[in-house]
Amino acid sequence: VEATVSPRVERKIVFAGVAAVSFGKASEHLQALADLDIKSERVRRATLRNGKLRCELRKLLEEAFLAKSIPQQLQGGPAEKEAPPMAVVMSDGGKYQLFDRKPGGASSDAHWGESRIATLLPMTSHPHLSDPQVDLPDFLQDVSIAQKLAEIGRISGENSSGDSSSQEQQAPWLRPEMLGKEVIASGKSWEQFGPMVASAAWYQGFAKATVKVFVSDGSHAIEKMQQRWFSDYSSVLDIMHALSY
Repeated sequence: VEATVSPRVERKIVFAGVAAVSFGKASEHLQALADLDIKSERVRRATLRNGKLRCELRKLLEEAFLAKSIPQQLQGGPAEKEAPPMAVVMSDGGKYQLFDRKPGGASSDAHWGESRIATLLPMTSHPHLSDPQVDLPDFLQDVSIAQKLAEIGRISGENSSGDSSSQEQQAPWLRPEMLGKEVIASGKSWEQFGPMVASAAWYQGFAKATVKVFVSDGSHAIEKMQQRWFSDYSSVLDIMHALSY
């Protein structure tokens, strides 16, 4: 009743508010790309309002998931959702800088917060009776790669020989393909984040999959989350984290 724009325009406003680096920039993008004269404050209100509604919906779905029996949580799923050939959950933690705006124009505070992130990946599956590549790939055996990972957290493409072609080797087996992607992120604790991820995975049909994999850096907090909410998943240590450590 109180809407001042159509649902289609509101979707554009919220998309710009989320994707742009600021609500002011979102307002500029809407003017330049869609000929919409939407002030930054209206972008902010629409974005926060829709974000709040999505959080409330996620909470309702999570509560419905938690009300189910443990067998249903581990093996069940929405009737209309097909199980992926392989269900992959990847999780990691990080840091973000939070800028708290104080009312009345007072000076604002900035501080660092801890982020929890998980990625849900439905993938194709190509099972093997034995490990298709027992040995570490050649390009990962170069000690300089591990040194670079430890120093800068990424592979820059250069190695001791100066030739990056070895990093483009084709695997001797058929790689699984990603069929979709959903990202869940939160500033809440790992204890609160676990059921959030488990609920999202359940509604994607992951619990009904016959092949389930949980990939992480092996940290205690994430492994504890995996054991509590993804106990029937095969726990896999991410090799890049292992090398960088």
